[in-house]
Amino acid sequence: MAKNTILILLLILQIACFERDEQSNKSNTSNNKNATPETVSTPDISIPDGWTIIPKPNEKSKIVQCAGNNRDFQQRVESEGEKVIITKNDEWTNDEQIIKLPENLRESVLQTRDIGNGSAYFHIEQYENGWLAGLDAGEWGGRLTWFSSDGKEKIVILQDNVRGIAKVGKETLILRGLNHLSMDDGSVSKLVKDENGNLQIQDLVKLEFMPKSFVVESNDSILISLRDKILRVKTNGEMELWREMPLNNFNVSMARTKSGIIYVGLWLFVVRFIPSEKGLEEQWLIPQNCQKVAIQKDTCECKGK
Repeated sequence: MAKNTILILLLILQIACFERDEQSNKSNTSNNKNATPETVSTPDISIPDGWTIIPKPNEKSKIVQCAGNNRDFQQRVESEGEKVIITKNDEWTNDEQIIKLPENLRESVLQTRDIGNGSAYFHIEQYENGWLAGLDAGEWGGRLTWFSSDGKEKIVILQDNVRGIAKVGKETLILRGLNHLSMDDGSVSKLVKDENGNLQIQDLVKLEFMPKSFVVESNDSILISLRDKILRVKTNGEMELWREMPLNNFNVSMARTKSGIIYVGLWLFVVRFIPSEKGLEEQWLIPQNCQKVAIQKDTCECKGK
């Protein structure tokens, strides 16, 4: 009898331990989900306020000619989560770049803008324990400089026009290029360290034309717009055509929403690419008050709907 009692008690103890472990596993699973939640975004394909969708215009159409005759139509696109913000703006402003820096570095970085008769503009990104400042002054040249966070160190890494600095996964890519007179070329490089820890530039891919804008697509790829196409460049050096786009010589900016919709800001137009099971759906958007245009001498005017 005593033996049976002991066996029953052992069985009850095993069941209790099993239930405790099950509860612990459920708790751990729940905690892990909270720590690294899966983000599932539903694409927001609503039309931005003040815009409307039109058929893709012919390259030689009046509305395209109008877009190319008025830089005031430049459309800049930026994303916030699943929303896209469209504004009329210059290609880049130095104020919004300089403000990224800690106050103790701003003056030191501004002093490096000593080429191009004040026309040079910055691309600034944080890099490890310091900051990268890329400078582009067109035909006057450019450079890439690293500043330590305390401002005590400054290292010139590259003497070339910096068109952008992109953080792609664990890599930092440098977009370079120049479009001036008969010259139009570009490249993508990777920022690396040599065996002594010194920062160096490693050539990744050669581009046919100067890169106009870019957007990070994933942890190992970036989309780069040229004057006639959009390319996908991977951090391992692979490059492929993402989309032909012959109007990209009007390109100003690119943005990607959380769900993967790509927006391209042109002059007058905004084009978006919506991923689907059938591929990319291409939609052209135009301001509602500018569906009819008139070209007068060298200027273009909107004439409403």
